[in-house]
Amino acid sequence: MSINHSLSFPILEYETATSYVSRLTRYCGLNSPNDFCLDHGFRWQDFVRGDDVLFDKVAAIGGANADDMKRWAVRTIDKNRFEISGQQATKMSLVRTRLRVGATDSRI
Repeated sequence: MSINHSLSFPILEYETATSYVSRLTRYCGLNSPNDFCLDHGFRWQDFVRGDDVLFDKVAAIGGANADDMKRWAVRTIDKNRFEISGQQATKMSLVRTRLRVGATDSRI
């Protein structure tokens, strides 16, 4: 008999799905979201494009609410066009309000 225990790593209010995977990646001790996704049998690029099946899978792995993850996910709808919570945007209209620095390799 096998028992499957998911993590308890909640998604933050208004957090995008990609941001959640980035935090979950570091929580699991991995170096990149690409590594996390490959370890779980899918490609980071497919997750970034907005695949609902992958949102469900990551939510189950991390113990997050899948509906919250889907609500704030950035979904690719066309080249340089995205949808966030039902609102469409172009790549040029998505501006970060602050500089964000990703986690670095702790061995450096």
